[in-house]
Amino acid sequence: MVELHDRAEEALAAVDLVAAERLARRAHAAAVRVFGPRSLDTANIALTIARVCSARGDLAGAERHASRACAVVKGARGGGDVARLRLVAMEELASVLCKAGRFKEARPLARRALALAERVFGARSPEAVAPLNRTGVICKFLHDFIPGGRAYRRALAIAERMEGPDATTVATLLHNLGGLEHARGRYARAEPFGRRAVEVRRRALGGEHPDVAADEAAYAAILEGLGRLAEAEQLHRHARDVFARAYGPAHYEVAFNERALAELRAAQGDVKGAERLFRRVVTKMRAAVGPRHPDLAMTLHNFAVLLDGAGRDREALPLYRRAIAIWERALGPDHPFVTTAKANLNASA
Repeated sequence: MVELHDRAEEALAAVDLVAAERLARRAHAAAVRVFGPRSLDTANIALTIARVCSARGDLAGAERHASRACAVVKGARGGGDVARLRLVAMEELASVLCKAGRFKEARPLARRALALAERVFGARSPEAVAPLNRTGVICKFLHDFIPGGRAYRRALAIAERMEGPDATTVATLLHNLGGLEHARGRYARAEPFGRRAVEVRRRALGGEHPDVAADEAAYAAILEGLGRLAEAEQLHRHARDVFARAYGPAHYEVAFNERALAELRAAQGDVKGAERLFRRVVTKMRAAVGPRHPDLAMTLHNFAVLLDGAGRDREALPLYRRAIAIWERALGPDHPFVTTAKANLNASA
């Protein structure tokens, strides 16, 4: 059982998701037989299955396994190891909720995880890094930028001190700081964070790893804001190809980068090319994340902007309305995305 789980973790690290899931499920079945479904060992293996499902884009499966693990560890007694497992379980569930666009549900979970880490391990402990990072992610998407930046910077200081400046954890936090500055429209401030994230992770993992591709995609978005469109397109194309090889052509990350390529076509004045890509991406994004995800809303909204700009307001209006309905549900009626979409809708109507 232990060997199976170790091999599953190794396969996951190598992005061999088929082998990782097969091995993790075998390890989980063995743990259930030996220890029962509510043991900490079983919960730990369930978290590995959750991570595999999350990587594959199976968010329902990831949530199911992460939730079961959280339920097991919630009432468990013990010292630091039990608290650490509880933190991992809470972080994994919060991560899945964020991927599903359910940031309001993830926020209290991240707060509880951070409070636990600070109480048991200390405010400057390595255990505080993950819940601080998760807090930053949630704040960014809810446009609560100041506490989000504060959380990221605290986590970065801890990670650099404990792991060194070239650790992949540092790359993740640099990536996220760049993303936060990008979301604020501060592209010049975002650029060094995004560039350094790519450099650090590429040195650690090589140029063809999906985590490096995620950094490249985030950096490309920053370059778009700076008007460096040719560089951005090259990075998005490479990231899309890496994700397609690792996860398959229908994966969310492939759709995300194809949407970025559609937006670049639009920025370059290629309306027909952008429209072809947007129509394909809408279908892919809906299949990957479901009909109520904020990223589907972004795709619909940006497609509507393209059609609106081409004088096709009748086609744009239902896309605006659907995007607004999704964002209002997921992010709240006062979110800036909703405000912008409503302004575009009113101007088009």
